[in-house]
Amino acid sequence: MNILAIGAIYKQESTISVSMRSNISLLDYDALLIDVESWYKNELFADAVNVQFGYRLIDSRAYEEFSRHLTRWNSVVNQFLELGRPVFVFPYCPPEFRIARGSVDSPTMPEFIALGLSNKYQACEGTKAKKHKDAKGTLWEMLDKCATYRVVFNKQFGRTCMTIADTESAVACIADLGKGKVVSLPCFDPSRVLGAKQYRPDLYDLGMKAFFSSLSEMAQQLRPRQMNIAFKVPQWATILHSDEEKKVLNDLRSIDARVAELEIEQSMLLAKETEIAGMKALFCGQGDELSNAAKKALLALGFSVENGPEGRDDLIAKDGVAVAVIEVKGRLNGSAAEKDAAQLEKWVSRYHEENDVEPKGILIVNGFAEVPLSARNQFVFPDQMMQYVHKKEMCLLSGLQLFCLVASQPDEVRCSEIRRSLFSTIGPFSEYSGDEWRKLISSEVPQQP
Repeated sequence: MNILAIGAIYKQESTISVSMRSNISLLDYDALLIDVESWYKNELFADAVNVQFGYRLIDSRAYEEFSRHLTRWNSVVNQFLELGRPVFVFPYCPPEFRIARGSVDSPTMPEFIALGLSNKYQACEGTKAKKHKDAKGTLWEMLDKCATYRVVFNKQFGRTCMTIADTESAVACIADLGKGKVVSLPCFDPSRVLGAKQYRPDLYDLGMKAFFSSLSEMAQQLRPRQMNIAFKVPQWATILHSDEEKKVLNDLRSIDARVAELEIEQSMLLAKETEIAGMKALFCGQGDELSNAAKKALLALGFSVENGPEGRDDLIAKDGVAVAVIEVKGRLNGSAAEKDAAQLEKWVSRYHEENDVEPKGILIVNGFAEVPLSARNQFVFPDQMMQYVHKKEMCLLSGLQLFCLVASQPDEVRCSEIRRSLFSTIGPFSEYSGDEWRKLISSEVPQQP
């Protein structure tokens, strides 16, 4: 299922993203995804000036060019719908505007009339959007966990799929238009697609992948099924079905839905497996792979994490008002050294000077990265560095320990305990400092069911 996204940029398999200015042919694609807000913001209002009374002040040339592009898109999208293909859209209510200069005396807001949405909705933002009881499909089940809305429908538009919670006010719909379908979508937080209660940057890509898998499933279901018969049925006869044919078509749709659900489940599991495998860099990697894995692990433990200034500390982790400056090092065949702690102390002092906040220094080292776990018999943090570490009140944590902390799948209470312990520890972190990793990591191959 090839999807053409017009407006916003999506880095997804089988999805091509283009701007409103593109002359790309729609005929090569099975479905369209249109973010109307990005059209107005990136094209019409890109250089607009905010003025009094809530108006945007725009240049007449920008207005005329935008109107020309929109006229062309209205035409080609109409043709696309006449092929029986679905169009998904994030609707948007643009703000009022005025022309700064030029020949347009009484401008009207250019509209995307091809989708039949004109005057059907009004601006209304909120966070409690819920699936309508009659809405079927993985897409609506997924959006039920994470949807927000920025418009509400004030006129009937097809059948309602999502509403403002505890009301009948529609915020997402499906409607027939020509031979195709138009699906109005709510906004959503991709990181909450997989069940997170708040924004999780580490889950964003997985959530987007799940969303596009669900979108492909629905697009497949909405397209008219091609009949493999010996003669060409006239167009007027394709909508006539016997009871037996209806049953067969319903069974085929059910199979399509089950297959699509399995494909979504498979893609999510594959993505999760890739993410988990990437965390092994904590005990066998170095460089960017190790730093990225450490950042994901700290996020999973509930820290707020950002990259440090370029050329300085690797990570800044926060837990409420508590701040940690973190240095991440990888050693192929050796242990940590006092110079690593000295480097960390330099970043700690610099942060204190620039922010008037005294942070905790945490040194994460993946020592002996090329040595198999079972053959590692030396300490990652040698005794020679302990006097300096205790003097500077640093916490020392091996990459393997950090991996185990996350692999133990701690709940929120346990994560809070781990964060407090990392801030209070002076010297080597005590948990998973020996052979306890063997309880979480094994060489057993998963058995086929």
